[in-house]
Amino acid sequence: MKRIITIVFCLIIEFVYIVWAKQTTDSKPTIQQGDVKVTLLNNHQTTTITSPSGRYSVIYAIDYQNPEVALAYLDYDEFGGSGRYSGKFKPLNAPSTVKVRHTWYNNSGYDRGHLISNDFFNFDEQLAYETFAVYNICPQTPGLNRNENGYRAWRQLENAAEKAYANAYGRVYVITGPIFDKSPSYYNKLPKRDCVIPERFYKIILVQDLKDESFEFTRLETYFFENKTPNKGESVDLKDCLVYETTQVEQNIDVIESLLNIKITLL
Repeated sequence: MKRIITIVFCLIIEFVYIVWAKQTTDSKPTIQQGDVKVTLLNNHQTTTITSPSGRYSVIYAIDYQNPEVALAYLDYDEFGGSGRYSGKFKPLNAPSTVKVRHTWYNNSGYDRGHLISNDFFNFDEQLAYETFAVYNICPQTPGLNRNENGYRAWRQLENAAEKAYANAYGRVYVITGPIFDKSPSYYNKLPKRDCVIPERFYKIILVQDLKDESFEFTRLETYFFENKTPNKGESVDLKDCLVYETTQVEQNIDVIESLLNIKITLL
């Protein structure tokens, strides 16, 4: 009898834990694009924003004045078209908690680095324009952002790999952001501003097979990028920044979740 009571008690505890864990996740900031949801599991003060067209979403870290997570997808038939937009970054539909403005970066030595890139949506003029939202940028070194001084990795991923996967398999999801594992006071900031300068960025590539209509997620790649200017003669390619890859996505996605304190839900 005692054994039965013990088993029942353990089952009750397990059930309560599952319910608690679900409620905890449900209360955290979450964004969704297509068949992917991303939840930020830390305790940062945040707001969620979706671009006016609805094609990308961010979880914005208010105390850091940076987007902490950005999520978008691209399909195989979304290529070509209007080309790059060029202009200033605007608030667009940003809430009042997003304080950062285009001018904050002036003479700072840092680029206004897109998370969801202009090129990602260059098939549509309006979508490309919407990537120039102040809630879609972080301070990045010119080396990282512009492929300067041998730091080729970030641009290699933006300019080639993301679209190559969409073209080959049907849809690619990009989950990206800075890695904020310390309090805002630890980091350097833009001069006379409250905009934190990230030390590292991550980018997750999720491939979904639409062409054979299986809709399965068939590949996951994760990259970490140092926000630095390379030393003279140093070369940083995409392969140097790869930290994890798998074709068994659903079985192994928790590896990335634990690294970045996020929850990725595949619908």
